Amino acid sequence: MKMNNLITFLVLCVLSGAVNANTWTVDDDGVADFDNIQTAVDAALDGDEILVMPGTYTSIGGEVINMNGKTVWLHSSNGQAVTIIDGEGVRRGIRCDSGESNMTIVEDFTITACMTGDGGGIYIRNSSPTIINCTITGNTAIGGGGGLFIRDGSPTITNCLITGNTANVDGGGLFIRDGSPTITNCMITDNTANADGGGLSIRTGAPAINQCTIKGNVANLNGGGIFCRDKGNATIMNSMIEDNFAGKIGGGLASDISIPAIGGTRFCGNVPNHIVGTWSNAGGNEFLDLCSAGCPEDIDGNGVVDVVDLLAIISAWGQCVGQKVHIVNQIGFTFFPREIMVTQGDTIRWVWGSGSHTVTSGTLPCGADGLFDGQLEENAPVFEWIVPSATPDFIEYFCNPHCVLDMNGSISVTGIGNNPSGGCPEDIDNSGAVDVTDLLGLISAWGPCG
Repeated sequence: MKMNNLITFLVLCVLSGAVNANTWTVDDDGVADFDNIQTAVDAALDGDEILVMPGTYTSIGGEVINMNGKTVWLHSSNGQAVTIIDGEGVRRGIRCDSGESNMTIVEDFTITACMTGDGGGIYIRNSSPTIINCTITGNTAIGGGGGLFIRDGSPTITNCLITGNTANVDGGGLFIRDGSPTITNCMITDNTANADGGGLSIRTGAPAINQCTIKGNVANLNGGGIFCRDKGNATIMNSMIEDNFAGKIGGGLASDISIPAIGGTRFCGNVPNHIVGTWSNAGGNEFLDLCSAGCPEDIDGNGVVDVVDLLAIISAWGQCVGQKVHIVNQIGFTFFPREIMVTQGDTIRWVWGSGSHTVTSGTLPCGADGLFDGQLEENAPVFEWIVPSATPDFIEYFCNPHCVLDMNGSISVTGIGNNPSGGCPEDIDNSGAVDVTDLLGLISAWGPCG
């Protein structure tokens, strides 16, 4: 991905005449050209590259970074998990309102703990930058767009996780007005709006949303997943709109004086309903009351039937014991679902997604109590804990290295469980035993789900 971006960036720079590009380095605690990102942006000329080393970067101004209209490729050297843009709860993350074009590229950062009027994480107005491979989490807008605010521009947002952001008004994840952004392969999850559009609020714009997951968002009023109003005519294709909640109407999507076009998209588990208002059916949509697993052979819930699932079958061979297995996925700096309810004897299985994390029990903020402590990383992709009979009725846990990024979850515990049906996920055919039929079913489904 980065090589393709570099090639594209260099070609565009050559075409624009920026043939003598420089590469500037930034490191907050090492030897580099600069020790903060803003100074590097100020020094850079169009066509330059800014390479940011691992660290946590902030500022003393109104935003951590103002791109100032520069045509630069700003990216991290070692990825978003270790390169943090931190608003410290008092300032915006990134500002683009000086005519930035798609040749202004921001790639591979985590943008967190930012707060301002509109666009807590990223503010884009009259500009069209390219945002790639970023995690935008734990940001707040007093107005609209806890994660991103986009107005009068056509930015490109690709491969981003937008999660756990809050807007006091509209657009917990994103607020879009009079803009036509292209949003592709993004996860927009667990965002909250005190008014409309928990995931996205779209007003008088025409965004293109493709291959995105919009899940677990909450709007206190309308449009838990998406709210389209005043000719907010989005095109939503090949996406999943799941488990969103609205306090009034349109758990999945609410449309008011708008005609969003929707095709190839799955709606499930949205409360109180999937869609309210006018919309255009482009075909291939699916509407389900509940979000079924869809791929029961994928025991660990990572979207792929693979060797981890095979080993689970082998380890559970024989009669089911009747207790339930709860899957918690690690997505960026989020545990999903964040809150679960279990019974004594159940198993909780945390599944790794990326980076290096821990699953550490303790009192928030960040005080370990020794009940459990496991690793989640590439070499340890699954951590399991069986809920003992003598355990508190409420347990908090967190990722130790990323606790300050609000990476935590909670477990509510009730009495001894008894789930003889469906409580043994390795029993794919629900026969009450894990046996050769389940093994053959898993082998026949080998590979990506769906």
